[in-house]
Amino acid sequence: MFRFYGETELYVWELTNWHSSVQYGYYRDLLANLRRIAPPETHPRLLDYGAGIGTAARIMAKHGYRVTIADVPGKSLDFAKFRLQREGLRIETLPLTLTTPPSFGTFDLIVCFDVLEHVPRVEDVVSALNRSLRTGGYAAIVATFYDPVGQHPHHLAENIRKFGDNRVWGMFLEGHGLKVVHPHIYCKTNPIESMARRFRYRLWERTGYMLRSPVVKLNALERQRDE
Repeated sequence: MFRFYGETELYVWELTNWHSSVQYGYYRDLLANLRRIAPPETHPRLLDYGAGIGTAARIMAKHGYRVTIADVPGKSLDFAKFRLQREGLRIETLPLTLTTPPSFGTFDLIVCFDVLEHVPRVEDVVSALNRSLRTGGYAAIVATFYDPVGQHPHHLAENIRKFGDNRVWGMFLEGHGLKVVHPHIYCKTNPIESMARRFRYRLWERTGYMLRSPVVKLNALERQRDE
């Protein structure tokens, strides 16, 4: 799998076709919503994890964000850098490997489109991304954990088994302290609220019991403390 993404030129052409399609308009709209929620004046540092050919990075850089792209070294990453440099866009690059735990730095925004269904140890990747997102930052995450008729052989079977139920995936992200503010856009909550969300997820994961509102209770305690 690593060699496929790093070495084949066919993947570049596939992504070029996909990003030029009408269907990709959803992702462009999602980036527009992200800019509305978190403009570059308040959230300037953006990580595009699994940047592919750099389409999302290009869009956001043109709107004034300081963008870092992260992907495996190879044809698609080279093409992304070529596209962005040709337009005079200043982008930093983080090559990724499958043998070294990811470490990204600190960012105000993270974009991750159609990547997590492809990566092994998705839990480790999400944890690393979450650590790299500052409190009050936003993550735009789209992941498709299914392959009903075998058309997506690189959607890893272990990820589909664990996260094929969208409810499980949503709870998993909540367990990292991420709160939905718009479809596929999440805000990283403060440490107390994040702790409550992690507890809620662990309880649900182990017992199936859904604790309804620990976050609301903790927020009320915070307000009382501040008063």
